[in-house]
Amino acid sequence: MQRRQRVKAMTESRSPAAVAALARIEQVLPASTAAERERFLHGQSGDANAAITKLSSYLRWRQEHCEDGGLARSKDGEDSWAYATRRALSSSGGTGPLPEVVFLHNHESTKHESNRFLMHIPARIDTQIADTSVYALALAIFIDDNFDRSKSDRMTLLIDTRSGDGFANPKAYNLLSFIQSTATLLQDLHPGRLEQCIVYPVPTIAGTLFNAIKPFLGKEASTRIHLVSGPSSRKDKVPKAMNAYLDEGLIDELEDHRQQLTKLSNS
Repeated sequence: MQRRQRVKAMTESRSPAAVAALARIEQVLPASTAAERERFLHGQSGDANAAITKLSSYLRWRQEHCEDGGLARSKDGEDSWAYATRRALSSSGGTGPLPEVVFLHNHESTKHESNRFLMHIPARIDTQIADTSVYALALAIFIDDNFDRSKSDRMTLLIDTRSGDGFANPKAYNLLSFIQSTATLLQDLHPGRLEQCIVYPVPTIAGTLFNAIKPFLGKEASTRIHLVSGPSSRKDKVPKAMNAYLDEGLIDELEDHRQQLTKLSNS
């Protein structure tokens, strides 16, 4: 209901200038969807020329890296992450498979407008298999594959900073290029998709990294990021402060998923 009300409010509140800008974008980029034109125009603060430039780049990126018409599922048993990594690796010339580092949870929440939660575990990134830029590209393709272009659905990105038994556990400073690449790709390719980003638990080094990437996020995106402090070793629990951001049921669901990943990594 909240999402429908938000879309209705956006439609009813369009100024004549916004209506004209959207019409111009459609004329220049007829392959784009109405939702994409809305999101990219809003992301560029109503500047039609800037929106056309960004949206045109996205459509070219999508043509190069993504598949439509069911091709993404043409291989037996290929799930969304397998598809995303196959496409990312084909662009880089690398070989896989890449460990799964992002997981989509659908959960009805009383604390969020969106019911889509993207759990990301950077500790599973193995740079011996592929460069961090390949993981960032795979993440962008994964999001594109799971969000309908014709809708303006948003997500909450949950970044779990803890290391884990059986994970690659790269050093935090080695992930800086990945964080920068991911932030840039999300801003350029998926504007308006991020409802909130919650990073937990946050040790001192993670706070330093956040300050380093903040210039890449843009003003609007940076205001949506919340850091939840706490110890971040592999045995540490989710900070109690997370209850202010997530329903208890979702926290339990995420922790169960993490434990399953640990068991699989050690098997």
